[in-house]
Amino acid sequence: MGFFDKIKGAVHAVTGGAATVEIQYAERVTAGQAVPVKVTVTSKGAEIKSKGVFVDFRGVERVTISKRDDSNLSQDYHRSADHSAQQFQLCGEFVLGAGESRVVEGTINLPSSLQPSFEGRFTKNVYEVQGRLEAKGNDPDSGWKPMRVVVPA
Repeated sequence: MGFFDKIKGAVHAVTGGAATVEIQYAERVTAGQAVPVKVTVTSKGAEIKSKGVFVDFRGVERVTISKRDDSNLSQDYHRSADHSAQQFQLCGEFVLGAGESRVVEGTINLPSSLQPSFEGRFTKNVYEVQGRLEAKGNDPDSGWKPMRVVVPA
């Protein structure tokens, strides 16, 4: 491994680019139920010492009002607030070899108190999940993916 390879490896560790992370899950789920998930992590080159694979879940309320819809506004109004956040550990520490992939399956248990997903004219209540490989530096992740939550009738 040359000097520039070492630099490149350090940059990937800092930026989260040392691995790719993909998550599979049901996009429509019911509050209070267990949701099966599958996270696939793949090293992009160097060996990675991981502290585990996690699934992050969050709920966000977003409000957007265009200045065209309200004459009192001089600019568009945007606000958001996280109202639900949970972290689920699917597996513990392991070493991912250079170029190696690992598939981790598990379940996340959603609280029964969640409000349903909805999208109105000015407000949205959205839920998102991401798979994440906890490692030194910036954790590689799948990015936030939408999840629609319904409540039991």
